[in-house]
Amino acid sequence: MDVVHIVPTTLLHSLEGMEGLDWEKLIKLQGVGGSFPVFSKASTAFAFMNTKDENYLKYLKKTVGRFNGGVPGTYPVDLFEHIWVVDRLERLGVSRYFQAEIKEIINCLVRYWTEHGIAWARHSNVHDIDDMAMGFRLLRLHGHNVSPAREDEEEEGRSREEEYGDVGQREEEEEGRSREEEYGDVGQREEEEEGRSREEEKGDGSPKGGGIGGEI
Repeated sequence: MDVVHIVPTTLLHSLEGMEGLDWEKLIKLQGVGGSFPVFSKASTAFAFMNTKDENYLKYLKKTVGRFNGGVPGTYPVDLFEHIWVVDRLERLGVSRYFQAEIKEIINCLVRYWTEHGIAWARHSNVHDIDDMAMGFRLLRLHGHNVSPAREDEEEEGRSREEEYGDVGQREEEEEGRSREEEYGDVGQREEEEEGRSREEEKGDGSPKGGGIGGEI
């Protein structure tokens, strides 16, 4: 239960059904416009009932006015629905009729893509895997070079590659020196043995008895 007070998650959608909430902590998770980052009307209304915070009421009034008395369960949802529409149009094979609209949506997606991905709305920081996966797929398909890793993970990966690269280089150098020393010692021993063999051969081939005029 503690996590709902610390990290913005989809649990914020259902505050009206929870007990034992610490509103002093929850109010710190208030997002842009006065609502929680999940933009739930029910949770926002429940938060206003318990805190009397005017930002919650301001958000609710603005949304009710926007829809002339009736409101959707979540508002705004300006990334989720758009990127899924693009995906469906492309899968149906009719995207060529909506090139201008698709380009506008992709540009919007590029503008709000972060190192943590995206959420279902541009002002939400609840980054869900569903929208991130779809956004990543569309950006790659439309020629944008986005990484599946965060910047800090990429830097960590590069550091590891450099570290292991240095270790590997040192190991190769040490192995090379060991081979040189090994083969150098072998070569030296072979030369010494060859030299001794030649000396012995010369000694065995010398005439016995003191040279010319000696005994036959």
